[in-house]
Amino acid sequence: MLGGLAAALAGPGGALAQGRGYGPIEVDTSPLAARGLPNYAVKVRAAALAAAAQEFGSLTGTKGGPRIILRIDRVSIYGRTGRNAWEASDEISGAVVIRDGSGVRTVPIRTSQWANGPDLTLDPNSENRRLFELCLTFAGWARRAI
Repeated sequence: MLGGLAAALAGPGGALAQGRGYGPIEVDTSPLAARGLPNYAVKVRAAALAAAAQEFGSLTGTKGGPRIILRIDRVSIYGRTGRNAWEASDEISGAVVIRDGSGVRTVPIRTSQWANGPDLTLDPNSENRRLFELCLTFAGWARRAI
């Protein structure tokens, strides 16, 4: 009975319930580069890899585990241009692509979070911190989708 509960709690795919981890986590930011933002794509990829390492931790690198690709299609970091900072949100969208022995499954992800109001002008590292937090939230939803 507990095994069934563990499988149910692990969610779709159930890799954790089966006692195995995930293969390496990859990040695909080619949609950003294709929009003419190759340097930003590199920056987002680095933030997403760091966030995925934190979110997935030691569950990655398992030989034979499902291959996980975080594809990031769009990132919007709010800038103070005419809107009320208290109503602003940063957004990220894309998908998690899971490749395992049974095929390929793609789960779209779109998430947003508050842009942190006054920090927009006070923190010189605000954009990098907010980008990492967005990527961490994205990785968290990706993990739940697996």
